[in-house]
Amino acid sequence: MTLAPSLGTPLGASAEGATGTTRPAVRAKPRTSDRLAWAVVATAVLLRLVLAIGGPFQDASRAISGDSPRYLELASNLLATGTFGLQDENAGHVHIGLAELRRDRGEMPARNAAGLLPETFRTPGYPAVIALPLALGLPAVSVLAIQALMAGALAAVVFRIGRDRLGRPGLGLAAAAVVALHPGLIAGDLRVLSEGPFALALWLGVWLGWPKARTDEAGAPGRDLAPALLGGLCLGLAALARPIAAPLALCIAGWRLVAMRKRARGRDALAALCIAIGAAGPVVAWSARNAAVAGEASLSPVPAINAWYYTAVHMDLLETGQDWSTGWPAAVAVQHQRLRGGLAPGERITDGALRLAAARFESDPGLYARAMARSLGKFTLDHSAGTLWAVMGREYAPMGLRSELLSGNVGAVIANPGAAAPLAWTAFNAALALAALVGGLRLLFGGRWREAALLGGLVVGVALATQTNGLERFRLPVIPAMALLAAAAFLKPARAAGPSSRPPLPETAVSESPARARR
Repeated sequence: MTLAPSLGTPLGASAEGATGTTRPAVRAKPRTSDRLAWAVVATAVLLRLVLAIGGPFQDASRAISGDSPRYLELASNLLATGTFGLQDENAGHVHIGLAELRRDRGEMPARNAAGLLPETFRTPGYPAVIALPLALGLPAVSVLAIQALMAGALAAVVFRIGRDRLGRPGLGLAAAAVVALHPGLIAGDLRVLSEGPFALALWLGVWLGWPKARTDEAGAPGRDLAPALLGGLCLGLAALARPIAAPLALCIAGWRLVAMRKRARGRDALAALCIAIGAAGPVVAWSARNAAVAGEASLSPVPAINAWYYTAVHMDLLETGQDWSTGWPAAVAVQHQRLRGGLAPGERITDGALRLAAARFESDPGLYARAMARSLGKFTLDHSAGTLWAVMGREYAPMGLRSELLSGNVGAVIANPGAAAPLAWTAFNAALALAALVGGLRLLFGGRWREAALLGGLVVGVALATQTNGLERFRLPVIPAMALLAAAAFLKPARAAGPSSRPPLPETAVSESPARARR
């Protein structure tokens, strides 16, 4: 499947007239929205390439952040040995302590034939993407060029969702423009991190698993089921980049069941099954690999580790009034000792971490709610100015804008000349979130609850899954959903949306023959 022809607009296909003769397909000129969509796609790619040339391509260290070194090592080892593993766990407050605890309890997997420790925490999707330029003899930072192309593909997919699934070319164009130009997405694509490839795989899965605006009566069942199966596979591959895609795939399959169309119940039920089967393939395969090398049949222990070392720790810091960014490293050291002392005999570390985290949440639900509310606020408004500045080789001093604004020091913020860009960035995020809320309500109360449920559910699901790690980095994959919802806020009421809640036929649909129109 290629995205290139997908922006074209076939307006006619071979059709039988009243006499039974077959007329050749008629293809009209591309619509204005399609030409503009190509411009948006090109802008997304070129903008990222230009910034990469002026930034990380000059100094590759500018693209390195957080988990980047681990991804790079995994990619290099994958290419060199054909196995997914690390030489040693030598970075990260959480990872080093966990490795020591695993050795002490006999849970460290045996080294493979290449002398590497099999990696079970990180999934192989993004290291495989990094391995592509390495296999061609290019430097690892060349993966940023791949991510620029993926950003253009993501904008194309978002346009198609708005045009074909929501039935409004203008809506898709506006949402695609947000995806192409959002500074957070640009900053994310200029780092060696998994957000860009994950977002593309996720939204390919959403697009393919979402039935077209009008397939209730026309078309063979296989024309709907094959895309659903392929969409599920894309979601499964997305889970190999970020494990959160696994539960999202189940939710999308469930949505297809709940949102069954009146005249296509059987087809939608089969499509939901296809989505689940397609997603299960990569997830089950990697879980089986982890069971073979480490005795733990799970996609990744990330949920349990995050619950114990992040959410529970953030609750402690909030309770004691400490700053999250400065107090977290010391608190993690304390958390290591708590986990070591709290494990039952024979209990696996991840099981114990999840059990202890759940007990912590239950011990003070009010504190947990406060920590989540604080994180969700940051998830909604957080900017990545520091990241973008660093990528371009500029210094950025954190200003604590949110704290200053909440404290009422608006004048001090405005008087700070360095606060203009971060403040505008934050304001844009706030406007996007507000417009998305309005658009979701318009869809919901305008009889299009299916669309509102899918797009809004993705945003809420990812926000809750991040727990107390509310950062713009984790919001990036659902910015397409927010952009589509925000564009829907400007929709005019559609008279064609009858009791069935079906959207009007998209302008790009296949035109009917005169004979069929008379019927």
